[in-house]
Amino acid sequence: TAVILVVDDEKLIRWTLRQSLEAAGHRVLESETGRAALETVRGGVDLVLLDLKLPDMDGVTVLKGIK
Repeated sequence: TAVILVVDDEKLIRWTLRQSLEAAGHRVLESETGRAALETVRGGVDLVLLDLKLPDMDGVTVLKGIK
């Protein structure tokens, strides 16, 4: 079981990914913004599914912050 963070500003995309990933037995966390994602990652995750276009910053910036 992996802890997966889904980062997307579109609620329907987050919901769809959550349904599929939880059905596969994973624990899913969600973030709507890049800043929220950076805070959530601090708690520890195994995988991040990251949108490139977020309302507060771009996905590449978030990825650099995670790294």
